[in-house]
Amino acid sequence: MGFYNSVILVIEDSEAVRIILSQYIRKMGFTKIIESGTGKEGIKKFNELIENEITPIVFVGYHLPDMSAAEIIPDILSKMPIIKIILETSKDRHEESVRSLFSLGISYYMPKPLRFENMKQVINTIKEEFELDENIGVES
Repeated sequence: MGFYNSVILVIEDSEAVRIILSQYIRKMGFTKIIESGTGKEGIKKFNELIENEITPIVFVGYHLPDMSAAEIIPDILSKMPIIKIILETSKDRHEESVRSLFSLGISYYMPKPLRFENMKQVINTIKEEFELDENIGVES
């Protein structure tokens, strides 16, 4: 499966941010985008994907109305430890609350307000890892 055939799961409560992320994701070449406005709905959609043996790339907002990223991330990683999770937040990456999410297992950080160049950098890094894993025969 080619990298740009990957499914992208966006868990973000702000409709404006979901729209911007989806536009950026499409601009990068992805077509399979699933959106969720709450943590519980996002986890449900994630579970449905992995039940169908689909490993998505997950974008998650720091704080959703029903859950925080600190609650969502361990749930996702307990089911799929190798998943790529990108945290998008207006908090500084050096704040303790954000640093603690790296220790939980997030892969990348994208600051808000969102910028296409930041998205491009994160996606290109994930693509390089994907290609490296494919070349050495690692299943993702």
